[in-house]
Amino acid sequence: MALVGFVFILPFGVRYTSHDTREAVNQHLFLYRESGKLSGLTEDSLARHLWRFIALRVRNPEFGEKVNDTNWMSVYNSRMGSCDQQAWLLIELARAYGISGRLVFLYGADSVSKHSVAELYINKHWQMYDPYYGIVLSNNEGVIQGLKELTRQPGLLKTGRRVILTGHGVPDEVAYAGLFESKYPYQVKPLKQLDAVASCWYSIARFNSWVFRDLFDRFRQEI
Repeated sequence: MALVGFVFILPFGVRYTSHDTREAVNQHLFLYRESGKLSGLTEDSLARHLWRFIALRVRNPEFGEKVNDTNWMSVYNSRMGSCDQQAWLLIELARAYGISGRLVFLYGADSVSKHSVAELYINKHWQMYDPYYGIVLSNNEGVIQGLKELTRQPGLLKTGRRVILTGHGVPDEVAYAGLFESKYPYQVKPLKQLDAVASCWYSIARFNSWVFRDLFDRFRQEI
């Protein structure tokens, strides 16, 4: 019982850590709560739920609309974001569940980035999630593919399984498929990792939310 009480109280100590650590923990816990504090899912199912959550929660901007790109929290709060911002937001949400991610820029023939997607590290494998167009691509076994597989096997874009969310989809299938051609490069941008202190505090707080659920949230002020 003493150990349980210690684990319950410990997250409150984050108040006495650095400002940056408090911000990191607060922001990730915010996204964690917003997405419903999902638990008991396999990594594959969890990643798909998070991809769907962002794709349906954050809309694509209309032509001429100004996108708020101050930070990923401002994008989430505005409920509107470009392709790189939605991918970035998905990665941050996945990190709230302990899943690593990276931002990928896809280039065209003119060597200019045409689109951005997220790759999440699921079951020791990088998988591509496109929240902007609401698309994931998998092989015939149902395993979501990453950029490495899609550029090596461009036929997967036609023969593989594709899931497209309602209200989403690409306006030009040929142009979209062209982004995955091996002759065009893509750039992987790993996001800054949470420091060890922030990771520790967050993991404990997340554990508490799993164990104590509403009781934890009811008694805990914003940290």
